[in-house]
Amino acid sequence: MNRRIPSLRRLSVAPLIAIAMLGSESLTPSAAAAATYYVAKNGSNNHSCSSAQSTSAPKLTIKSGLSCLKAGDTLFIRAGTYGEAIYNPPSGSSWSSPVTISAYSGESVTVKPGSSTPVNLAYQGSSLRYIIFNGITFDAGRASKHAANLDGVNYGTSVRYIRFRNCEFKNATTSGILSGRGANFLEFIGCKVHDNGSSTNYDHGLYLQSSDSLIERCDIYNNKSAGVHIYTGISGDSTNRNIVRKNRVHHNKHGVILGSGDGNSASNNLIYNHPSHGIMLGFNSTNGKLYNNTVYQNGGEGIQIRSASSNTSVRNNISYRNGMANIPNYAGSRTTLSNNFTTDPKFVNASSGDFHLQSGSAAINRGTTISGMSDDYEGTYRPTGGSYDIGADEYSTSNATSLPSAPTNLQVSIQ
Repeated sequence: MNRRIPSLRRLSVAPLIAIAMLGSESLTPSAAAAATYYVAKNGSNNHSCSSAQSTSAPKLTIKSGLSCLKAGDTLFIRAGTYGEAIYNPPSGSSWSSPVTISAYSGESVTVKPGSSTPVNLAYQGSSLRYIIFNGITFDAGRASKHAANLDGVNYGTSVRYIRFRNCEFKNATTSGILSGRGANFLEFIGCKVHDNGSSTNYDHGLYLQSSDSLIERCDIYNNKSAGVHIYTGISGDSTNRNIVRKNRVHHNKHGVILGSGDGNSASNNLIYNHPSHGIMLGFNSTNGKLYNNTVYQNGGEGIQIRSASSNTSVRNNISYRNGMANIPNYAGSRTTLSNNFTTDPKFVNASSGDFHLQSGSAAINRGTTISGMSDDYEGTYRPTGGSYDIGADEYSTSNATSLPSAPTNLQVSIQ
């Protein structure tokens, strides 16, 4: 695989290293590169920006807090539910000097606008850049079901370099996250995206019409249509070089759809328990890469390569116990299939969402070497044995424990 992180060629390496080191920890006040401001439910918008740099004199609303920010600054939001949307926050100047909007460390923050507000977060400008959201829940639950464009996140044209870490997106009437035309270099890392949508055909967990974006280590479930859908049908638009990796995608209608674009990839994902397909590649996809995914117990086909796709590489995937064919290839010789596994891989406990391999699994040491695939779903180094393993889990005695627990008692309602 030639590109693990498309943005490495365009962004500073240091922030991406910092993400890996921080993991799921919340940002803390000491992490701010420049000024730090505070918002709290007991605050007052009469406090000046200078005063709001103290936890004892915070702003009352997020909107007022945003007005204080410039590149390099951080806004910490204290615990509570805020009945307002976040529109067009100020931009940072680079990943070394971003604007950061974060839940205060260890506190729960929900942004939940009222019924008259159509979306939780809407970018409508053309120059927003280098913004980090951390630890915030975006809840669209009070928005009117009859208003147009009700999405948890709705990006406008030409937005660039926006990063969501440890955020949650839920209860949107349509898609949980919708990236608009030309919104590129978006990152969703360690997020939860669930219970969005009303239409089984159009309302997805993440619906990206963008290029060079990253969806990593997210839990994506109970969305009305696909968990992840990357597609544009608009002439002149592109959805290229997007990466979907190390996610748990389950209990949506569809799993992951890489519908259009060049060089999109899905790797090291756990994709299971959908009434329709697990992974679908194509309507007009080129140079797609599907590596080391575990695709299990979907009602339709496991990994579907549609006839309109070309130059697709499908390697080291487990596709097992799907209701229809496990890896149907409708593109013929325009697809490369190698070292995939469609018989019982002997998971530790698939019914509880534990897709580690047992020691006797025939998927161990049966994979082919893939350039750039240096670790698995949990970050275990590949290969730990003599050869690469097949599927999202690289077996080792140290990781033969349960994967992070998946939500239980989930239901998918198909209308």
